[in-house]
Amino acid sequence: MKALLLTPTYFPQLTGNAVTVDRISKHLSQAGITFSVLNLSQLKKEQVIREALLFQPDIIHAFHAYKSGRIAQWVKKRAGSHLITTMTGTDLNIDLKSAKKKKLVLEVLENSDAITVFNEAAHAVLLEAGIPKEKITIIHQSVSFPKTPYKDFRQLLNISQDKVVFLMVGAIRRIKNMELAFAVLKELKHRFPGIHLIIAGPVIEDDAFRKLQLHIAGENWVNYMGEVPRENIRSLFLSADVFLNTSFSESESNAMLEALSCRMIVVGKDIPGNSSLLTNDTGFLFSNKKDLYRKMIYIMNNLKSLSSMRQNAAARAAIDFQYAKEQDGYLELYKIISKIA
Repeated sequence: MKALLLTPTYFPQLTGNAVTVDRISKHLSQAGITFSVLNLSQLKKEQVIREALLFQPDIIHAFHAYKSGRIAQWVKKRAGSHLITTMTGTDLNIDLKSAKKKKLVLEVLENSDAITVFNEAAHAVLLEAGIPKEKITIIHQSVSFPKTPYKDFRQLLNISQDKVVFLMVGAIRRIKNMELAFAVLKELKHRFPGIHLIIAGPVIEDDAFRKLQLHIAGENWVNYMGEVPRENIRSLFLSADVFLNTSFSESESNAMLEALSCRMIVVGKDIPGNSSLLTNDTGFLFSNKKDLYRKMIYIMNNLKSLSSMRQNAAARAAIDFQYAKEQDGYLELYKIISKIA
């Protein structure tokens, strides 16, 4: 069996799609399935089509219905392959509601032999959109870090051990809503001077990066690190105290799952993708700026008493988001789809 994986971004860009596709490619490799990954951000349409037809895949696996699915369905018709589409975030939460993009997304889903989503909330959205239940499979994400030595980012950035370090990991995009994080953390710093913020992620949108630069200019308590190599990501999580996600849209954030597995205190915007991961005993959800500030005050005043939450978070990540469960889910689906006449 040969599988062609189409992704909007890929390593060295450390985006959620890149991390997911890398992990799934390992699932396929370990099962003896020949695969090829095409990074659509680096290739023109003609190159994608040429590479795909030369590879002659049995299965095309598109990650993100709008960004990858549109060309994937075209390749499917030309190559006579089967198509699996994985909904990865904005395609489900933004594009499916867009007047301009909804029709195209639904067309991709109609032409897909199977559709995967990361959680029950996403499943419900597709059912409401009229997608047949038998076409949808829920496969949760998992956590898999490269096995590399620990790197102390506090020491690297000259951050003392008494500082409370907040961490934001993700591509620099408008949808990440970092302005909210800056507004609240600046206010928090007046009350708790000993806080520090680390931001790590590739620049995907130049406008969002320019806004980030304006926010952090002259702020010596903030470090933007750009793209941190994947082999150092676990060390980055272990060097911080609180993981913060203020996104407008998430499906099932790799970074949030990784933060939970590293026993971090995790705070996320109350949106479907985050609320499926965070409960009262594994993290904090917030609804608006005032609520986020209130949660931050509570965390700062109760850091030492949140050890049980940290343990619960790591336990849930280990039980519900296992690498083997994710691998079994995709391999079973590949077997089913490959038998379609």
